[in-house]
Order: sequence, then C-alpha cells, then structure tokens
Amino acid sequence: MLTGREKDMLDTLPSGTIEPWDQLKREFLDRYFPTTKYLARKNEISSFKQQEGEVPYDAWERFKLLLKRCHDHKLSEMDIMQVFTTGLKSDTRMLLDAYAGGTMKIKTNVKV
Repeated sequence: MLTGREKDMLDTLPSGTIEPWDQLKREFLDRYFPTTKYLARKNEISSFKQQEGEVPYDAWERFKLLLKRCHDHKLSEMDIMQVFTTGLKSDTRMLLDAYAGGTMKIKTNVKV
C-alpha cells in the first residue's frame, strides 16, 4: 500500500495514462529511485567492508540490508558471496572458511 509522497504521485497521474504494471513501476523508480541513487547503492554493495569490531553475524545483516536497499542489484548468489567474503577481515574469512569446510567463496546455498 502506498502512502505519503508515493501515493500522491500515483493520485496525480491522469486516469488511464499508465496501464501496464511495468510502466507504472518504471515511472515510480524514475521518480523515487533515479539512476544516480541506484549506482550509489550498487557501489555501497560492491565496496562492502566488515567494520572494526563487527562480528560476522552483524556484518552479514548489514550486507543484506544493503542488498535490500538496492531494488535490482542483479547479483547472483555466487556474486553475493564473493562480494561479502571479500569484504570480510582476513581473520573472519579464515574462521568462516574453517566452519564451511572449505572456502566460503564456492558455497552456493546462501539465503539472502
């Protein structure tokens, strides 16, 4: 359900001007999620780094939030694991690799 500015935008469109869902989606994204915002959020994902003192669970939760905030990041599960594990501190990465029984970068059963 739309509220606030988003609902106002929809209400101001003349009746029957946008029929297919894809067209409405495009209009909405152009207005509230322009390319510059999309690219900035994609950059946040690709430059992800585990913060000092951040435990792996919190790093993963923060990374998932970055993914969620970028409506169509187009990353496969394998790409997601690659970016996430690359952004981890080396000691954390080694620990997760040990728990995984190999390198985390080759694991594909990731739940985002």
